This record gives sequence, C-alpha cells and structure tokens, in this order.
Amino acid sequence: ALGVPSPKKGMDGSQVWAYYKAGRLAEIVDYCAGDVAAARAVFRRMTGNDFAHRVLQEHYGSDARDD
Repeated sequence: ALGVPSPKKGMDGSQVWAYYKAGRLAEIVDYCAGDVAAARAVFRRMTGNDFAHRVLQEHYGSDARDD
C-alpha cells in the first residue's frame, strides 16, 4: 500500500510463538524490524515527511539524520 513494499517474507505473526520456543530470536527480530520499517514508511508517506527526508538525504548525503 502507498508504494511501500511488504516486509512479509517467510514468516507471519502466527508463527512468532513457535519461533520463540525454537530459539529463533534473530528471525523474530528481523520480522519485527521489517514491520516497524514499513509502518514508519507509511507514516512518512501519509504525513509528507518522506519528501523532507529525501531532500535532506540528497543535500547532506549519509550524514543526514534519519529520525
């Protein structure tokens, strides 16, 4: 939605408990981080902040703050 790619690859929320019990914590972290990144991108699109961020990145490069 909104041009934001889905972070869902190989795992979904119904599997978190099983992954936890199996000690697959790094995969849970990756899954959750993808969700957070997607939610952040959607928020930026909805509020117009993605434009401001791109302008800062173009002007300042990798030194621009990402918050």
